[in-house]
This record gives sequence, structure tokens and C-alpha cells, in this order.
Amino acid sequence: MTDSQNYYTFSIISIEKPTAGENLKIPTDYTIIDTTREQFLKSYLNYTQNPFQAMEGLIQADPLDIEVRKRQTLRRNNPIELKPD
Repeated sequence: MTDSQNYYTFSIISIEKPTAGENLKIPTDYTIIDTTREQFLKSYLNYTQNPFQAMEGLIQADPLDIEVRKRQTLRRNNPIELKPD
């Protein structure tokens, strides 16, 4: 399976019929926050540039675990975006 411009290709390994009780669970215990597009984009930019500073005071974790997560996040937030030929 590929996207319409053949940038991404996926191979299907298997298709299985779901068993009874195997439904998609959507969490309903979330809080809706009123915001504007500008506030959202500013917050999102702040988070992507330094997610751990944005979450400071909201989480408590082992400092070693935070360092590992920082490295993983930096790899995921690579600012270079290659354009296909």
C-alpha cells in the first residue's frame, strides 16, 4: 500500500478479524480547554522546542528517565525536513 505520491510504502503483514470485546476504546476523562488558534500554535511551538520545560512542574520522574526521553524527543523533532525529488 502506498500514498498517492508514492512517498510512503507500507506492507501488510496480516489481517485478522477482531474477537468479541476487542473494540476501540476512546478515553472520555479529558478536560476541554478554550483557546484560540494563536494560543494553541504558540503553546505547540513552545512544546516542540522544549517539551520538558513546557511540562516542568506537571510531571515527576527519575532524572535519568528524563534524559533518555529528551534524547528520544530530539530525534523525533528533527527540524530538517527533506523534500522528495
